[in-house]
Amino acid sequence: MRSIIQSMSLFTILMWADLAAGQNTFPATGNAGIGTASPQGPLHILSPGPPPRALPPPQNGLLLGVDRIDGFKWIQSYGGPLVFNPVGNNVGLGNLDPTHRLDVAGEVRVRANPLTNLLIGGQGSDDVHLDLIKNTSITPAARLEFDGFTDAARHEGEIAFYTRSSADPGPQERMRIRSNGQITMGSVQASSVEAGGLSASGNSVSLTNPAFNILLTLERRAACLRNERGGITLADCLSAAEYAPTIDEGAGRPDTGDLVRLVRHGVNPASDPRAPFVLARSARSCDRDLIGVMASPEAGASGVKIDESYRPLAMYGYFPTKVTVENGPIQRGDPITSSSRPGHGMRATDACRIVGYALEDAERDGVIQVLASLGEYPGASVTALETRLRNLEARLAAMEHHAQRISPLGQDDGNRN
Repeated sequence: MRSIIQSMSLFTILMWADLAAGQNTFPATGNAGIGTASPQGPLHILSPGPPPRALPPPQNGLLLGVDRIDGFKWIQSYGGPLVFNPVGNNVGLGNLDPTHRLDVAGEVRVRANPLTNLLIGGQGSDDVHLDLIKNTSITPAARLEFDGFTDAARHEGEIAFYTRSSADPGPQERMRIRSNGQITMGSVQASSVEAGGLSASGNSVSLTNPAFNILLTLERRAACLRNERGGITLADCLSAAEYAPTIDEGAGRPDTGDLVRLVRHGVNPASDPRAPFVLARSARSCDRDLIGVMASPEAGASGVKIDESYRPLAMYGYFPTKVTVENGPIQRGDPITSSSRPGHGMRATDACRIVGYALEDAERDGVIQVLASLGEYPGASVTALETRLRNLEARLAAMEHHAQRISPLGQDDGNRN
């Protein structure tokens, strides 16, 4: 009898042990619930409670829970990072068919702190925008917007930049990069903008000189960007040039650094009424029709370039200029006039028209910087003549003064007494 009882006790113990082990398994069919007697899914959790702040190392693991029925639901990893699909496949939020590692259908919010947010969202069927929201406001303080295609066949895109001042009810568009490459600023209509430039409030400009930061307008004027005390301001350029038509009179067409002359009876090949004159490369010493130096096309120029015959003529500032030592070595400060070598300048010693003054020394033929200052140089001989003339005038004045002191009887006024 005792053995029967002992056998039954062992059977009971084994049965309860098997039942206890079965608590960690779920049935092959039906739903399992935690905190609910009628689970509505394969695993349904209704037991409320926030995630614990920390667990002892032996209890580190993955916990799932419900803060409250109408509150947030949580997944918390302890003792290591929480990883989704670490060995592959995509993760979707708000969609059933993610096509990327993270595929979100709807807005995405990134918070650096409780008061500053960067929202990435979609607008319409194809537009996307990034909004900067500050001080818990729901109105963006700034926005970067990516506009979608105008029609499905072209699929063109544009980028718009918005800012908001204290007086604005919402973000206002300040700049737009259009699908044709045009950049517009302010309230500029697309129909009034030509492709490939920059438009600001209807006035087209062209940024053509990144090396010298020259901002050129369609008007015959130039302005430069100046970095002053950490800010960029518009200012007068240290150098400026104007497009002018050129021709070849037998010495070759003028090029960068060449001295050029005004062709007295030349006809503009482009028949441009705004520039009725033409220029040619100077090819004689002390050219009386000398008018300036050709600047580099890369440096830009004001005015309109009708065709390839138009080259930038230096107006003011300093420019690289071709020179020769035909009239001796050049020293800084020497006046520069034309030489017999086509397009090259030389040191002026006699009375000549000059294009400016050397800013560098030159011991051999080459290129130096010259300050553009068109004018007439008197030369040493003229200076000597002027000095002699002043001396003669002084002597004549002294003789006239002495003659006035002689009396009618031929006696000096000083002897009358």
